[in-house]
Amino acid sequence: QVVAARDPVEHAAHEAGFYALLAVLAMVSALLVSYTRARMEGLGLPCRAGWFERPERLVVLLGAALFGAASPVMPWALAVLVVLSFFTVFQRVAYARARLQGSA
Repeated sequence: QVVAARDPVEHAAHEAGFYALLAVLAMVSALLVSYTRARMEGLGLPCRAGWFERPERLVVLLGAALFGAASPVMPWALAVLVVLSFFTVFQRVAYARARLQGSA
């Protein structure tokens, strides 16, 4: 009986840990999008590369928030945020690299 009662608790703990990791990755990826733009502008390059910027991230998060923080929509929204934000970071890094190598 003790093992059967502990199994749902373990599952809930693993699920909460996964959601916490997903939230941290979403924050890091969103910060990296802004950081890459700031670094490029610090080098004197205008940065309009990447298509998942702050307004798009807000739309995804606010759209998911309409369903509630505990809804099954929020983890999917965070996953979309992580993937598309990292994609935007890679777009910006590639753009900066091409611009810097082209000017050398």
